[in-house]
Amino acid sequence: MSAQGGIMYSVSFDKMLTELNLSVEVPVERWLKLQAILSDDYLQYQVVLADQDIELRVVVKKDPIPSIWPHLEYSRILAHVASNSLGGEYLFSTLEGASEHSDWHMSADFAPKISFSERAHGKMWSYFKDGRGLVTVIALYDDPDTWRDSYYNFIHF
Repeated sequence: MSAQGGIMYSVSFDKMLTELNLSVEVPVERWLKLQAILSDDYLQYQVVLADQDIELRVVVKKDPIPSIWPHLEYSRILAHVASNSLGGEYLFSTLEGASEHSDWHMSADFAPKISFSERAHGKMWSYFKDGRGLVTVIALYDDPDTWRDSYYNFIHF
């Protein structure tokens, strides 16, 4: 995968990237475009990028998140976005190689709630770095062949 860096998103998002020492690597094989910033009763997104096949929503929570709590915030967000139907399932995993960039990390595959997205599939991953914050990315897509594990590197400490 190739990635492009050095793109200006918004003054507030770029300032946050600098303050938290975050890196953004947008996959060049996708024609991702900035979308209107979304928010709902539970989440305030800092940036949303999408094309016709995939949407990436980014939520950044700056410290002070106690270092023992990133999994609780992760679970709260997942409960908000994932379907809770009886047939729904979550597949949790850690992110290979993420420990060099973060103190805690987690990934989940899920089916999104209809009220959250009309896309069929979702992935959510978070990185926590003590003293910096918690970065959560929600990827939404219909075709499983759209997903590439390299997208986990989209944003990281």
